[in-house]
Amino acid sequence: MNNIENKNNRLLFVFDYPLSDLGGASKSSKTIINILLKNKYDIHVLEPYDPKEELIDGVKYHYWGKVESNKVKLYKNKIVGLLKTSNKIKPCIIHSQFSQYGFILVLLKKMHMISKKNKTMFTDRDFYSSYSNKYRFIFSKYAYLLDKIICTTQINGKLWKEANCRNRVEVIHNVLEPVWYQYDDNERNLIRRNKGYQESDFVVGFAGRFTKYKRWDDVYKICEKLCSYDNMRFSFVLTYGNGEYDTMQKYIERLNKLLGSKVTIKVKADINEMNSFYYSLDCFVLTSDKESFGRTLLEAASRKCVVIGTNAGGVPEVIGKTENLYRVGDINKATEIIIMYQNDKSRLLLDKEFFFNRFNNEFSREKFEKEICNSYYFE
Repeated sequence: MNNIENKNNRLLFVFDYPLSDLGGASKSSKTIINILLKNKYDIHVLEPYDPKEELIDGVKYHYWGKVESNKVKLYKNKIVGLLKTSNKIKPCIIHSQFSQYGFILVLLKKMHMISKKNKTMFTDRDFYSSYSNKYRFIFSKYAYLLDKIICTTQINGKLWKEANCRNRVEVIHNVLEPVWYQYDDNERNLIRRNKGYQESDFVVGFAGRFTKYKRWDDVYKICEKLCSYDNMRFSFVLTYGNGEYDTMQKYIERLNKLLGSKVTIKVKADINEMNSFYYSLDCFVLTSDKESFGRTLLEAASRKCVVIGTNAGGVPEVIGKTENLYRVGDINKATEIIIMYQNDKSRLLLDKEFFFNRFNNEFSREKFEKEICNSYYFE
């Protein structure tokens, strides 16, 4: 029996950021919500207000206010918004997909401000060891009060189990939208031709938010080392958060000056544009110094790209190939791996198939949907 068989099948998802955010956490949350809607759950979302948001059909939206720089006001708005919404709609489960609301859920449970009738869940889309001492202390002391903690990688699940939460932890990998499970070689060839790439061109891609932990200076240094190769091409998709736009624009100017006609740069791409971006690549590189999962690696693998990444967080578990990992900040090693593929076409083709098959076997949508639906079952 699962919760859908109960009289109350109402779920309340609580978010630190709008679902319209282009980050991987928001994308994965929307995928989960659509799966649950298909399984007849009554879905409510509590988030900050975004007038530009494209709403999901069938979801009821509630708002706790706006994202504030004043942390006292921010937490007050979130707590009041959660308590008001919970008292109004009376959900059977309250599920946080972000760390601040996960922290709030723990505190409210400790203070008996959330009814025992409300099951509480927290999906950690960060990484336990990357939290501040304050967060780790509270989580290690009181996170056992939550009914379930979902981690997206085994390594993060292990850290949570070691932090006094052994019986509460489940590991469910991220999954992508349906479009990523459909591949067409002809579409890839057409997209590359339309972008002006020659058959001999080797295209390296980078994508993500322009934030510090993504280590965009490392990306620039990699490009510096590779730009002298005649057939090397570079493709970027960048997005940004509050206060990041001006710095990102200066970075784009530096890239254009360094790479000239060898580079294409897109700011804020929708899912169809991201699909075209990955189809055009031979190799995708993730340079982050922390990464709970590394969703972009899966997106790239689904389009038959070779993927390369740091040994940070959940990246090794997603990549699954030691030879394609390098220590954070080791620019020489990252460059060496890229050049190896550029020089060895048979190895390139072989490993493109490896990552494509790994994506479809280890991160299948069918497996994920079953695990997600099961995670909302409580005795």
